[in-house]
Amino acid sequence: MQLARARQLLVHEPVWRTGLRGNPVLIGMLAAALALQLAVVYLPFAQEIFGTTALTLGQLAVGFGLALAILVLMEIEKALRGRSTPSAPERRQLAADLV
Repeated sequence: MQLARARQLLVHEPVWRTGLRGNPVLIGMLAAALALQLAVVYLPFAQEIFGTTALTLGQLAVGFGLALAILVLMEIEKALRGRSTPSAPERRQLAADLV
C-alpha cells in the first residue's frame, strides 16, 4: 500500500494518462522495494533473520486486493481533482511571472 501511495504522491496525473513510463526511476524503485519485501517473506535465510513466514495464496490475494483498491481510489481522486494542481511547466511559468 505504501508503494502505491508513493507513486500517487509523486505523479500528479492519473495512471491511465501517464502509463508506467512517467517516471522510470520511480517505477524501478517501486519494483525493487516489492522484490525486497517478497524476498524477506519467502527466502529461507531472510525468514530466519527477520522472523517472517511465507504468506498463503489467500493472504497474498487479500494484500494485493487491498493495495489495488487503494490505488484505484487514489487514481479516481486525481481524476476528480483534475487540473486543480498546476503541471510542472505551469508551475515554472507561475514562478517566472513572480520574478
